[in-house]
Amino acid sequence: MRRTVVIRMAVGTVQKSTSTMVLVRGVSKNPRVAHVYLKGPSRLNLMTQAFTRDLRSCIDVLDADTSIGCCVLQAAPPATSQDKPFHFCAGIDLKEAASIFFQHVSTTTKLKAAAASSVEATTGVRLDVAVSDGVGMPAMRAQHLHALIEQMQQATNGIAKCRVPIIAAISGSCIGGGVDVAAACDFRLCSKDAVFSVKEAAVAITADLGTLQRLGRLCGEGNARELALTARNFSSAHAKDIGFVNTVLDDYVALSAHATAVADEIASNSPLAVQGTKVVLEHAFAGHTVEEGLTFVRMWNAAYLKSDDLVEAVKSFATKAPPQYSDHVVPPSSGVK
Repeated sequence: MRRTVVIRMAVGTVQKSTSTMVLVRGVSKNPRVAHVYLKGPSRLNLMTQAFTRDLRSCIDVLDADTSIGCCVLQAAPPATSQDKPFHFCAGIDLKEAASIFFQHVSTTTKLKAAAASSVEATTGVRLDVAVSDGVGMPAMRAQHLHALIEQMQQATNGIAKCRVPIIAAISGSCIGGGVDVAAACDFRLCSKDAVFSVKEAAVAITADLGTLQRLGRLCGEGNARELALTARNFSSAHAKDIGFVNTVLDDYVALSAHATAVADEIASNSPLAVQGTKVVLEHAFAGHTVEEGLTFVRMWNAAYLKSDDLVEAVKSFATKAPPQYSDHVVPPSSGVK
């Protein structure tokens, strides 16, 4: 059963709600636009296992619901004007990550105890070394960690593979895993207060959820290498300069309005053509040559050009009336290999 939720200056219908995010319809005047608001237990919106699990679940809903034509992904607004705003995603939850590390890392109990003591002294987080030795030989523990990383990767990969275009509207901190999420979206917008960082190297992690694979094609190899290797913070202005974001807006309200307006434009187009455009673009950016891309789109249009949407577009052009497109879903087998 659906319920209503007040989102800043708009009212929408909750289609799916989890502990870390909420999928809302009806914020936009265009009924084909959805919003996924990141709303974790803290305003930092830290990336946890629950966060990635919920993100996969929301993406599944977007993918399956043929009435959705575009989605805006952003931090939830504050409940009242006195509340502090949520951040887009301030990175991995180090407390949870430390516990996972102690479960799966292959090292001695003595070294674990020393590290746990240091963690407690600096963060106040208490880790129980006695029960966190994991099971099996090092290879077995590595398998567990490998599977966990793969599950988290499925969340960011799901964004990129989703048939629905997803716009990242970034405000506040977008750190580490937040950059992974944003980089997987179709494009990015942000507010002036947004701060970015590929932070993993600074916390002894090699970024593993897609940033190192996607950032180069978004910002250029040199910029990607510098940001990933230094792990330094960079501003919204720098993000715009290097092409990571398309537009910088004054604040959260302006960002939300602009992102929704762009989503309205996308969702007003032919659903079949939008899906096809996203698939063909992904193919083009997957390292294929121009000739290979042209061959791919020839095959695509040979299969999907003759559609009800094309007839409706011609009719709309002739009558000057807004087109009334049907809901279509491109078969999963049509995706880029």
